[in-house]
Amino acid sequence: EYKAAKDSGVVVLAKESGVVRKVSADQIIIRSDDNKDHRYKLLKFKRSNQGTCINQRPIVSEGEIVEKGQTIVDGPSTDEGEIALGRNILIGFMSWEGYNFEDAILISEKLVK
Repeated sequence: EYKAAKDSGVVVLAKESGVVRKVSADQIIIRSDDNKDHRYKLLKFKRSNQGTCINQRPIVSEGEIVEKGQTIVDGPSTDEGEIALGRNILIGFMSWEGYNFEDAILISEKLVK
């Protein structure tokens, strides 16, 4: 579920290791080990092409030490950097001829009800 969330592009990963200097609803600032500040802007209530709402939220706090590649921002339908679709189920995931907009995850209709 982590890989699916990461590949979807809705979560934000730290570009460098460092310490979180500032966290707000619309941005995160991380001071890297080489003393440079890296600024991450969050999407707040933006419209997607499908007419849904995209809202990102920080999952780190000020003073926290982060590693390169660590998830620092959750997006829609993710929780702590993993896909969260509402049920704790075991699934099989396979892309069909590449990972693109035409791919899908099939689930049982009985599971949804």
